[in-house]
Amino acid sequence: MKYLAVMLCASLAFAATNAAATPAWAAVPAPLPDPVSTPIDPSQSSAVPDSWTLTPESTTVVAGVPGRTELSYAAERGAAIRDAVTLSNFSDMQQTFRLYGADAVNNVDGRIEYRSGEQLSGDVGSWVTFAQDSVVVAAHTQTMVAFEIRIPSEARSGDHVGAVFASNESLASDPGKQVVTIDRRVSTRLIMRVAGDTVVDISVSKVHTTYRHALNPAGGVGQVSFDIQNRGNVRVVGAARATLKGPFGVGQQTVSVGAVPELLPGQQITMTADVAHVAAAMMIYTSVAVEASRVTDLGVLQVANGTARTFAPPVSVLLGVLIVLVAAIVLRMRRRKSAAPPPTI
Repeated sequence: MKYLAVMLCASLAFAATNAAATPAWAAVPAPLPDPVSTPIDPSQSSAVPDSWTLTPESTTVVAGVPGRTELSYAAERGAAIRDAVTLSNFSDMQQTFRLYGADAVNNVDGRIEYRSGEQLSGDVGSWVTFAQDSVVVAAHTQTMVAFEIRIPSEARSGDHVGAVFASNESLASDPGKQVVTIDRRVSTRLIMRVAGDTVVDISVSKVHTTYRHALNPAGGVGQVSFDIQNRGNVRVVGAARATLKGPFGVGQQTVSVGAVPELLPGQQITMTADVAHVAAAMMIYTSVAVEASRVTDLGVLQVANGTARTFAPPVSVLLGVLIVLVAAIVLRMRRRKSAAPPPTI
């Protein structure tokens, strides 16, 4: 088995993170090698909490770097890259897995999610082709499966993020005794940097502040929300801060909104923050600043800004003034009534 694994690795040696990619004009490529299975060392099973895992092939002949945790490449448009993943079945039963690639997206909170097998991928997920679309893995066995990534000639430069998945479907009954399909997936992250100019370009939009009044007119809370969009072609991270103040800088408060999570090209997220001790100064001016840098670089490369205005009258003060005015009017009316001469009979 070890000999077969080495042979497969040798056939994939031109692929991996730092391997040279196959040019698009090359001859008809050789078919991908068939999957190779080997027994799992029993000592490995006890250290794995899941029933199965999908990991980059760790043989140094393929990867160039042992112990990879993700599939990461840099290549030209039109290139083809070959590599392999290892699907390990630690359970006591034979399992069938469907293999496919999927695109990554940011949800509105910033977390990275992946398209399901039923959702069409139009980016790096669609560039992945496996030697087999499905594979059967025996109990306590690991299977190395080769795949190829072909980069379209029209692909944009910069980062393309997705994952390769192994999906296992099984039938089960829900509380209502209805038969449902359970799809359990394991994955390995996939990052492709297509050669060309890299651009860091973020924008801040839809800045909005909701003011919550307090009994103390200087103790209100401004809830700030804003959108950050990655208009560039590389992954970015960063930090955001928000400043709230009244006219002429009255009661200025600046807070850190927090770290901007990894934001993929073309994606948009919404961030929120509560700013305490904001004075109700009739008008609140909000400014948001987001500092951004590439995921792989240190140092701020861009600062994006956004602003908004919010009407925030000092309600407690106005209510107090109104109460005083009403009390004064009532008192005056009573004084006039008591000072009026008695009616004649």
